[in-house]
Amino acid sequence: MKSKLFFMALMVVVLATVQVSLSVDGWSQSSEEVCTPTETHANYTVVFDAIWSDETHPDSMFPGNPHFSGLIGATHSEPDVVWTPGGIATPGIENMAETGGKSPLNSEIEQYIADGKAENLLSGGGIGRAPGVVSLNFDISTDYPLVSLVSMIAPSPDWFVGVYNFSLCENDAWAEEVVVELLPWDSGTDDGSTYLSPNFDTNPPTPISLLNASPFVFDDELRSLGTFTFTLQSVETNSASVDRTIAALIDNDPTDITNADQVIGDREMLQAITLWATGAKVPGTSQAIDDRTIRTLIDQWILQETISA
Repeated sequence: MKSKLFFMALMVVVLATVQVSLSVDGWSQSSEEVCTPTETHANYTVVFDAIWSDETHPDSMFPGNPHFSGLIGATHSEPDVVWTPGGIATPGIENMAETGGKSPLNSEIEQYIADGKAENLLSGGGIGRAPGVVSLNFDISTDYPLVSLVSMIAPSPDWFVGVYNFSLCENDAWAEEVVVELLPWDSGTDDGSTYLSPNFDTNPPTPISLLNASPFVFDDELRSLGTFTFTLQSVETNSASVDRTIAALIDNDPTDITNADQVIGDREMLQAITLWATGAKVPGTSQAIDDRTIRTLIDQWILQETISA
């Protein structure tokens, strides 16, 4: 019993030391910056409700065929992956904003996924005539909790609506419903100033910026073109990765998930903390131990020690 108490005290010291050494990587992030729902995966529906019309935006040059291109975007982990204000539009964002085409933006997103920066490509329908409504269902996870999603304002030189680096996590829980007002953005790739301006390439391109000017400002107010409403449909806790990690630590057989029911001993716990601290892969798997998994392992280790004491 004394040896176990001593080992627990030692582990606390080790954990405290590791937390200090990893402060830059994640432990030092404030609660406002880190949002970790209990459920690792969620499913959402986003409804694009476009209100843009000659009534909301009365302009003598208002187009006779107002519409929006198909929705395209991604769920991702790193910020500013798809687009960001102040950044230069990628070829994919440029073509989306100027023509409504999803290529090569879809290929760019596939590359982000291959590079580990994004998880899911989001692709949905457009609105053939505004005002109008279209919806898109998608999955999101705690490892890739940000959403970027765009649609071209059409016709236009290079204008679009969308969200960037948008988190659906609030107070360590998946948000039940979030409504986002959509304002016009200028991709900085065309010099046109009216809906039907001919093609005038901006050379060199200028940064993406909020289009706080004609034809979207009335009575000194930049008017919304519609909303994105994100509504939570379901949540799921994906415990398989934790189970495989436990199994791998016990006997290096991650394929046998039943081993996850075995006791996490002192040796396994010390190995887990070492792997977590160094970022090394768990032997027998392609997985590293992330913050969520180490907390789960610690909880199970403490529980087993308490029962056997």
